[in-house]
Amino acid sequence: MGQALSRDYWRFWTASTVSNLGDGLRLVALPLLAVTLTRDPLLVSGVTALTFVPWLVLGPVSGAIVDRVDRRRLLIGVQLARGAVATVFAITVVTGTVTIAMLYVTALAIAIGETLADSAAQAAVPRLVPRDRLETANGRLVSAQMVTNDLAGAPLGAALFAFAAAAPFLVDAATYLVAAAAVWAVRTDLSVHDAPAADTHRRALRHDVLEGLRYVWSQPLLRAIALAAGLANFGAAAVGAIFVLFALDTLGVTPFGFGLLLSAGAVGGLAGALFADRVVGRRHRRRVLLTSKAISAATTAGIGLARSPAFAAAMLLATAAAVAVFNVVAQSLRQAVSPARLLGRVITGVRMVGLGAAPLGALAGGAVARTAGLRTPILLAAASVTAAWLVLVPTLTRERIDAAVAANADLVER
Repeated sequence: MGQALSRDYWRFWTASTVSNLGDGLRLVALPLLAVTLTRDPLLVSGVTALTFVPWLVLGPVSGAIVDRVDRRRLLIGVQLARGAVATVFAITVVTGTVTIAMLYVTALAIAIGETLADSAAQAAVPRLVPRDRLETANGRLVSAQMVTNDLAGAPLGAALFAFAAAAPFLVDAATYLVAAAAVWAVRTDLSVHDAPAADTHRRALRHDVLEGLRYVWSQPLLRAIALAAGLANFGAAAVGAIFVLFALDTLGVTPFGFGLLLSAGAVGGLAGALFADRVVGRRHRRRVLLTSKAISAATTAGIGLARSPAFAAAMLLATAAAVAVFNVVAQSLRQAVSPARLLGRVITGVRMVGLGAAPLGALAGGAVARTAGLRTPILLAAASVTAAWLVLVPTLTRERIDAAVAANADLVER
């Protein structure tokens, strides 16, 4: 039986869980608000696109900042700032002055904060748990994210939106404040000590950014995971950008039913995240990563072919389970093979490619849906996930994974 997770880890888990509940409320409420302002698929897809643009433009810079500063203080500051943005936006909804442009600006501002908050959070996990507990710790974080972001957040956000359009955004603002307080209670030092402080401050930020990107590109495992994530997220964003229209107009569900569909995906995601460490315990990481990616490609195609909400919900559940397993294992592998002083930059370097493809996918999904119907982007997404699987097959060898993990473990011990 593994060592118990620490109190500071659970404080950190609480901050992540509360913040993700707010994210779930906002992410279902934003597209619902958007379709009250416009029914143009391309304009609606713009909301999803702007959610991911900062990862493409600012991701590497955010990673360099995360590797230079106290991650605890950074998380507290970013959560407070995001809470302020959500509050201001909620006021525009309450007063009836909200526009599609304001919706875009809010999505962009909160996403900019996310590049810092998510990178700092992932880089902090190895400071809070032993190396042999990474899958367990990440699995608990991802499973809580699934419960709050999708399983609870999606239907609750839809219900709150039906009650009062501003309600989900007001609750979202409050969750950021609670998350900041929970991080403040963490006493573990989350900063990096591998390099002397004087050297860190003398180096140009540009040097740190390029160092991180070079490391990601020179490490075959990280490079393959980044490219596969880019292809998969291109497809996922194409689906996500038009899914609200697909659910309402093609499957014929209500706004609350849209929230329930997202919750069905969360059930699968929760199961995948909770059992990812057990799956890895019985199978090698390579087999788990490749199998989960193949399943998500097949079930994404199933969503595009769905004729009923029930079948779509089943396919969403299976897709989310496979994606959650892949994400937990891939995230733990990144942490296991990356030097501590580079971890923030490795995370953002991989996510720059992975999430940087998402705005392109979102816009492509909207454009294709406008001309070829709402099913076509989903079927194209399945092809994109299949391409991601093909990228991983030749690179993720058992020998390469074991050697990279062992090499970094040896570096840490010395």
